[in-house]
Amino acid sequence: MNRRKKLLHFARMLILAGLSACDACPSANNTEPVEPTLVMSASPKDQRVAQGASTLFTVTVGRKNFAGPVTLSAPPGGLPLGVTVDFDPQTLPEGVLQSTMRVSVSATAPVQYVAEPPLLPVPIYAKGPNDLAATATPNVQIVPSSLAGITLNATPSALTVSVGQNGESLVTIARQGNYSAPVTLALTTSFVGMNASLTPVNGVPDTWRLQFVVTDADALRKAAASATAGLELAYVLRASGQGLPDITTNLKVLVVFGSFLPTPERDARVVAGAQDVVRVTLGRSAGLTAAIAMAMDEAPAGITGTFAPNPATGDATSLTVRAAASVAPGEYEIKFKSTPPTGMGLVEMLTRMKVVVVAPPPIQPSCVLAAPASLSVVAGNTTSGTLGVTRASDFSGVVNVSVGAASGSSIPTGMSFAFDPPLELRASTTLRVTTTAATPAGTYSLVVSGSSANGACTSSPLSVVVTPVVTPPPPPPPTSAVTRIVIEPTNAEITAPATQQYSARLYNASGAVIAVETGGSIEYSASNGTPSNNVATINPTTGLATGVSAGTITITARYVRNGVQVVQVSTPLLVYAAGSSGHYGSATMSTNGNVRTIAREDSVLFQIIVRNTAGTAVTSGVNPAPTVSSSNPGAISVRSTTGPVPGYFFWMKAAPGATLNTEVGIRYDVNGAGGELLIRVVP
Repeated sequence: MNRRKKLLHFARMLILAGLSACDACPSANNTEPVEPTLVMSASPKDQRVAQGASTLFTVTVGRKNFAGPVTLSAPPGGLPLGVTVDFDPQTLPEGVLQSTMRVSVSATAPVQYVAEPPLLPVPIYAKGPNDLAATATPNVQIVPSSLAGITLNATPSALTVSVGQNGESLVTIARQGNYSAPVTLALTTSFVGMNASLTPVNGVPDTWRLQFVVTDADALRKAAASATAGLELAYVLRASGQGLPDITTNLKVLVVFGSFLPTPERDARVVAGAQDVVRVTLGRSAGLTAAIAMAMDEAPAGITGTFAPNPATGDATSLTVRAAASVAPGEYEIKFKSTPPTGMGLVEMLTRMKVVVVAPPPIQPSCVLAAPASLSVVAGNTTSGTLGVTRASDFSGVVNVSVGAASGSSIPTGMSFAFDPPLELRASTTLRVTTTAATPAGTYSLVVSGSSANGACTSSPLSVVVTPVVTPPPPPPPTSAVTRIVIEPTNAEITAPATQQYSARLYNASGAVIAVETGGSIEYSASNGTPSNNVATINPTTGLATGVSAGTITITARYVRNGVQVVQVSTPLLVYAAGSSGHYGSATMSTNGNVRTIAREDSVLFQIIVRNTAGTAVTSGVNPAPTVSSSNPGAISVRSTTGPVPGYFFWMKAAPGATLNTEVGIRYDVNGAGGELLIRVVP
């Protein structure tokens, strides 16, 4: 039985083998040939691959009704950017059905920095005999390299910002692993009083300027432990890139509330072999009195500098720049440093300065002048002395002489000089010094200098001593109880041709108002400092001033007794041009009883009377309305109110704790007119 089963199984296998061998044979029922077919597939269908890496696919081909080699290809024009493909083997011989396809991604291939980048097709082609062809399209998902990332740096990471100046740090990111996605920066901390801003540097990728500016120094001072130590602010800067975790870096900003900025007043100009002194201002901020140590930092060979005073305790110091005779003419740069005391939160300053070195002038034929060592003269008189000249052997030109002030001195008022006769070719002449009665007494250091087309002369010092004219003493002033005169209003304004009434009050040594004494009078005058006074006129007796033309003039009131002035006072009067648009003529302040005192906690009602240029009072419609202010609101305050009659009324009120005898200016203004009265606080 087993033998029979084995025979049947063998017969079945022969039949199957025969059928398999004849798959390509034409059917007995079909007289047409069967078409050959080539098919291809890739496995797996989709794969992830990182920048700079590769992955493998298995490519399988199927032959139907033909036999022969099949060649695989992946034309570069159809592949994603940065992707290459190779096959092993590239040509499959007859009977071989599979090849290994390697897909490689360059380190710089574009990538999207998202959780799931898109699938990119990789088309491949198979070609067999007689132009048989097949295609397959596996997909790759390109992900960032594991090395992709960024670093964040801020230089400097610790900086000092002075009030009134800016601080700046340069922020850069460095990309790694060909990371190319956008990166954003942000400060995660902020402080009241300090503004911090990030600005991209134009033309420099991945670089920003981080600027710090103090916007509210008072707020920062309140937060500081002390004004001298400064205030340290801690900032956190965050960088965010697509597909990457955020990274941060820390910055420290020290805010200092004092500052200084050393500045030379000019460039130094030095003759080789000589020196020049340049004033250097320190530019201190208010309240900064610390001594600043000055020192040279860099200088070309042969150029030196010293400071005096040093350390500098004031607002300036002097820098003496010296150039050796061997220094060639030209422009040079020196640097000096200014170092504040430690512990103040101030930074050392480095200042650049230009030094121009010039060649010494050629030696010229010379002469030597010899003036009198000293001359004395009584003011209002003339004195003289002999001026001689000694010429060098090769110098015979005309010498022109003059007198000037020596360094640190000046020629006084009314002093003049003459040479009789002119020196010219002579060996000597007479120097005359003339003064007037107005020449102040004193000793004056002068210099007699000479010049000529053929050479320069050595100057000669000259000392002139002026003694005062002896005049009898003036008569003693008349006996008077008046020690002070007050004019009102002060700082008045009117528009021509309006008028302004002035009055004066007399006070004794106790501060009490007193009347004009027997033999006494109050006189008024107006002057603008020029011979032709065309701004305003004033009645010398009544004190009524009349505006004439635009300008400012000084009104003076003086108290005279028995023909001798006792006291005087002046105040400016501003006159606007007649016809000025919207202007009123004048304004006055009127109080009940014309009082000029107010008791503590008392209130006084007063009225501002506005008049047009014709002198007519305007009680309504003044636009803008009159305004009133107090020079010391803590002592006397003012406010507007409604009066008993049409017009512009105000209250003034003295504070309970106002200091006795305090005088407060009450200022009133309308367009084109105004003035000020003094109100005294009394018990």
